[in-house]
Amino acid sequence: YWESWNEPDLPGSHYFKGTGKDFFLYQKTCYLAAKKADPDCVVTFAGLCYGTIEGYLAAHKLKVPSPYPPKECFFEDYLKECVKDPDAKKNHYYFDIMNQHSYSRASDLYDYVAINNKLMQDYLGEVKPTWITEMGMTDKGPSAFGGTPDEYGDYVLQSFAWGKLAGVERFFHFQLDNSNGHGLYKGMLGEPKPVLTTYRDVLAKEFADTRFVKQ
Repeated sequence: YWESWNEPDLPGSHYFKGTGKDFFLYQKTCYLAAKKADPDCVVTFAGLCYGTIEGYLAAHKLKVPSPYPPKECFFEDYLKECVKDPDAKKNHYYFDIMNQHSYSRASDLYDYVAINNKLMQDYLGEVKPTWITEMGMTDKGPSAFGGTPDEYGDYVLQSFAWGKLAGVERFFHFQLDNSNGHGLYKGMLGEPKPVLTTYRDVLAKEFADTRFVKQ
């Protein structure tokens, strides 16, 4: 399994200094090189953050939750460039799995996937499976990106439910240790946080094989 990049759409160009159009050659190169080395490997798209979603809302003149959103949608710009490539379709548009990050508000996960799916359908005529490769929240108290320890437990269950309703294929919690503030343990795999019990004993053991029928 290979992920091409981390959050190239993050506002401020922290990880990638360019647009979705610029990113096309990076994704294409990653995909072709990985498949040449191992034809059976799986290549995901870059792990996108909220930037792509807010860029989509802004570009399409829809309501954006933050005051300074990107002006363009990174993923849409990639797709516009991708469909111009004569070899793109036979190479699965240079990604096997759509890859999204989602933090803090559980329902965002559903909205993010819905927008990505619409873009894939509109430009590619197909919807690829989605993996959520980063998700979590801080638990130091109410803030724009976090809440209480009890709310963290709620977040884990709610985000899983929203994701399953959206058709998410796999979820990856980021991460076990607490170096990013979103861990399931305190410190570097020290004392377990209360959310670990929710994740391990409720989500993983009770809900993992649940079949969602409808919203």
